[in-house]
Amino acid sequence: MQVIDFLRWLTDVAKAVWSATGQRPSVTCDIQYTLPARWGPDWFHDQDGKELATGIMLEADINLLLSNHGSVDTSIKDIYITVRYSKNSSVKLTSGLPVQKVVISPRRNWGPKQITFYGSIWGIDKPPDFLRAELVINPLAQRPIRKQIELIFLS
Repeated sequence: MQVIDFLRWLTDVAKAVWSATGQRPSVTCDIQYTLPARWGPDWFHDQDGKELATGIMLEADINLLLSNHGSVDTSIKDIYITVRYSKNSSVKLTSGLPVQKVVISPRRNWGPKQITFYGSIWGIDKPPDFLRAELVINPLAQRPIRKQIELIFLS
């Protein structure tokens, strides 16, 4: 038992030294709530007005809070939702909010903010029954934060 306690203590000391010497952010994300997603028909036309493709447009609202627990300022490169709607097909829902201008100071929060994401899936006329969605947040100098979310469509 003493060896395990010593290894835990040694690991804690190594983590403390690593975080004290390393000037890096540590951003976390809390999803407060997700509103029901909306969808509607979408069309893609060429320059002559000829319809090239039909599909659906997805719109999802997420209220989230970002916190920087690190020792330096950081900003957000990108926030988006990846929606997988079949085995090999996915679409990226992007935000209209300019998140590149967001700067989160050490020990500070950004939010809670409601962000609306938009995107289109071509070649279908209604949302599939099986959707797998993942919120991805890319802070600078840190690995992306990935959170599984559930997109529920009202009928």
